Amino acid sequence: MPLINICSLVSLQAVLADTQEQLQGVQERCDRLIEEDVVGMLVSVFGRYVESTLTLVQRREVSEQEEQVRWLREKTGVLRARASGSASLSMFHMAFLNSSITAAEEIERRRGLIIRRKEILQQAHALHERDQQALIDQQDEIVEERWATAVNHISSIYKVCRQKHAVLIASLVPVRTTLLQTLSSIFPIEPLEPKDLLFNIVTVPLPVPLSSSEPAPPVSLPGKPSFNDETVASALGLVAQVVQLVSAYMGYVLTYPVTCVGSRSLIKDPISAMMGPRKLVLLFSTLMVGSRSPTSFPLYLKGVDTYRFEYGVFLLNKNIEMVNNSFHYKPSSDPCDS
Repeated sequence: MPLINICSLVSLQAVLADTQEQLQGVQERCDRLIEEDVVGMLVSVFGRYVESTLTLVQRREVSEQEEQVRWLREKTGVLRARASGSASLSMFHMAFLNSSITAAEEIERRRGLIIRRKEILQQAHALHERDQQALIDQQDEIVEERWATAVNHISSIYKVCRQKHAVLIASLVPVRTTLLQTLSSIFPIEPLEPKDLLFNIVTVPLPVPLSSSEPAPPVSLPGKPSFNDETVASALGLVAQVVQLVSAYMGYVLTYPVTCVGSRSLIKDPISAMMGPRKLVLLFSTLMVGSRSPTSFPLYLKGVDTYRFEYGVFLLNKNIEMVNNSFHYKPSSDPCDS
């Protein structure tokens, strides 16, 4: 828009210059005609003497020249008025041109300020991003340092705990030895008849299976009237109690928990799909132990199914085997050595 205004002002300036040149030419022509008008001067001086001598042609020429002079004077006045108006208009246009140039310069100045401000903002943005990245790096360093400190602290605590644990285990060895010796004196297992593989625990006969294919010990022996299902149940109850005490002293959790109730002890298989005991066994276990779990198997034969008794003895043997394996103990074939 400022360029269009400047172009129009330049065009007006050119028109004004041409008008002034035309006006100057008209003025010069009028001056020449006035100087060459000798006839008009003679008429004005000599009056009627000269007028009588002039012919009609000369009068016509004089009148035409006078008319031409008058017309030229009128045109000169008009051109002078137009020239004065053009001069004022030219001054207005010059002022407008100056103001336009000033506005364009102001626009360029503000444009330069805007560009400079954009550059400053870009520099500030880059500086801000650099500060943000430095802050993130500093935070990462702090986190890594704290993490390393925490790991070192935890490692030191772990080492101390391991040392204390080793000291505690070492201090528990004589205590456990004393407890096991005391348990062995309370529940002695001694051979009753070695040739028949018959042992006793606290003077209660404790037979072993007659063959490897039998899962449970026999409930009677020929020539041994005192050996029956009640003595077997009492012996198995005592063995279950010994296993439970040994596991407690050694800090081992039995895979198959034992409920010691003397000759009516039970052993539990948490994952067994076998049906539970009969109503009589369930009622007894509820009254004596408070458990109604259908996965409890009896360590006695009276009033229960034989397969459940045999499975209970099998679970008890598994407990004994896992306790021995957990402490890397290999029992000998002689139960007395165990």
